[in-house]
Amino acid sequence: MDFAAFAQEYRQGLDQGYERLAEFQEWLRAVPSLGDFTLLCFEPAGKSCHRLILAQWLLEQAPFLVLGALR
Repeated sequence: MDFAAFAQEYRQGLDQGYERLAEFQEWLRAVPSLGDFTLLCFEPAGKSCHRLILAQWLLEQAPFLVLGALR
């Protein structure tokens, strides 16, 4: 599976999980009260990874989030 296909399936899973999990929706609404946080990944800088897909998805779901540095 290439990365584009993986990204599509991963986003579909995020969408389905978000719709089903009230706990996750509550967490997402509480994010502003958490302060700064970081999504970590072990991929080298500049490589495609699930963290970047998740970051973009989170920004779409919660426009109040502010994107920091992407590496």
